[in-house]
Amino acid sequence: FNREDKFTKLIITAGIAVMLNLCMRYYELQNNTPQDSADVIVSRFNKLICDYLSGARDVLQEFPTVSSCAEILHISPNYLGDVVRKKLKCSAQQHIRQMIVKEAAYQLRNSNTSISEIGYNLGFKYPHHFTRVFKLEIGTTPNEYRHEVTSHYKATKEEKK
Repeated sequence: FNREDKFTKLIITAGIAVMLNLCMRYYELQNNTPQDSADVIVSRFNKLICDYLSGARDVLQEFPTVSSCAEILHISPNYLGDVVRKKLKCSAQQHIRQMIVKEAAYQLRNSNTSISEIGYNLGFKYPHHFTRVFKLEIGTTPNEYRHEVTSHYKATKEEKK
C-alpha cells in the first residue's frame, strides 16, 4: 500500500493546514483578552498592590510578586504578565516595582522615617536591596533623593520670601 496517488499530497497538505489553523485559532483565543476583562484584571492587580502598600496585608502578607498576585487573582502568572504588558506597556514585575518605588519616594519626601525603616515597611528584607531597586527605578539612591527633595524645598521656600 505504498502507492502514492495524485490526492495523497493534497490530503496531507490539507491536514497540515487544518492543524496550523487550529493552532493559530487557539493562540488568538488565548491572547485576545476582551478590553473590559483586561481592565478588570489590571484594576484588581493595582488594588492588590495598593492594599499591600497601605498596610492592609490581609491578602498579600509578603512582598508582592507576579506569582503571588496571579494566585490571588486566580489566573496564571504568564497570563497576568501578558495582560499587564498589553495594557500598561511594561512587565507585571516592573509595574510592581514602579508602584513600590513611587510609594517609597512619597515617604522619603513626606516623612522623617529612616531609609532602612521605609525599606522594611515596604517589605524589603535588606536595606541595600531597597536602595538598589530604588536607584534602578529613580536613578538616585534614596538618601540622594531625600537630600535633593529637601534642598529643592528649602530653595523654593527661600525664593518665596
